[in-house]
Amino acid sequence: MLAPQQAGTSRLDVASDPRVAAPSMLDDAIAVTRELRAQVHDQFQLIALETERAARALTTLVAASVAIGVLCVITWLGLIGAMVLLLISVGVAAANAMFAATALNLIGISILYRFVRRARHNLRFPATLRALRPSSRVANGNAP
Repeated sequence: MLAPQQAGTSRLDVASDPRVAAPSMLDDAIAVTRELRAQVHDQFQLIALETERAARALTTLVAASVAIGVLCVITWLGLIGAMVLLLISVGVAAANAMFAATALNLIGISILYRFVRRARHNLRFPATLRALRPSSRVANGNAP
């Protein structure tokens, strides 16, 4: 049931009364500030998580790159030494031995190179970039 109105006041006077519990501009500003802080907090959390992921990926890439270098040197020296010994023992042409050593090196290098190419995608912060990219509606000026 409606509360009885005071003498001399109408419903319009009560609705326009600033003391009635309508949200004020200050309340709206506080709510917007809280929402903005929450959004900024979420973005920084995402950046922190992707930074950790990128650091792990970078560590893996550095380790794989060092392994590529070490394997290249060891493979080269081992295969060249083995090929030289084989050439001496069976009389095979030196060019054929060098082609075989080079082919084995290239196989090992290509395997590790593919691994490095796949892992480097994580260094680009893909989720952060997606989250910060404006939606297509806002970018085209069709925002609600």
